[in-house]
Amino acid sequence: MYGNGADFLKLRKIFENDILKLDIRSEEIYNIIQKDCQQFLYNSKDLKFCLYRGIRNVIKGDFLKFTILQNRSTLKDLNIGSLGQDFFKGFNDSMKKYGFKANRSNSVFCTGNLDEAYTYGDMYNIFIIGDYNISWSDEIYDYATYYVEKIKKIDYEERSKYIFSYDEGYNFFEEYRNTYRKSDIYSAIKSDNEILINCKEYYAVKKDIVDKMLKLAA
Repeated sequence: MYGNGADFLKLRKIFENDILKLDIRSEEIYNIIQKDCQQFLYNSKDLKFCLYRGIRNVIKGDFLKFTILQNRSTLKDLNIGSLGQDFFKGFNDSMKKYGFKANRSNSVFCTGNLDEAYTYGDMYNIFIIGDYNISWSDEIYDYATYYVEKIKKIDYEERSKYIFSYDEGYNFFEEYRNTYRKSDIYSAIKSDNEILINCKEYYAVKKDIVDKMLKLAA
């Protein structure tokens, strides 16, 4: 039923920068996710296998377990496409002001848009472990791209020529805060927009492994 399983003969745990690599048979991955990610699986309904993240420049593996860095306060920690630390901090401070527990300094960035996730690296399905908070907008598909192209009306590739201020970031969220939501992971995934997820840990599983896993579970 499961083939020879030659690539999944033993369990290895390798810790590197809060990343745990697990080499496990596909059917075992399915069972682990069913056990550890119950809240996420229940809330995301039929879209439970449609939350994606492109991942690059980390330890390679089909099945990874991440612990989220809770305070990304330096520029090197910011997500790809950042408009600089001042803009980031202004936007983030405005989010905190309005009680968004999942903000840009303590969250993992995901999307239900497969094509968008591919632009950021190797394709992984994301499964949230335990309790979590989310923030997402039904209008803002990506905060940096949206601000540059829709608000500033400049080519995104030209953004490095500009300096984006704290006040710009702060006012951007102030203006669009009514489009942001703090719940409903199902609708967030369905929106295809950027989703900020604050949790302690999450699993990242290579998409082709998830496809195989679903066939085994059928």
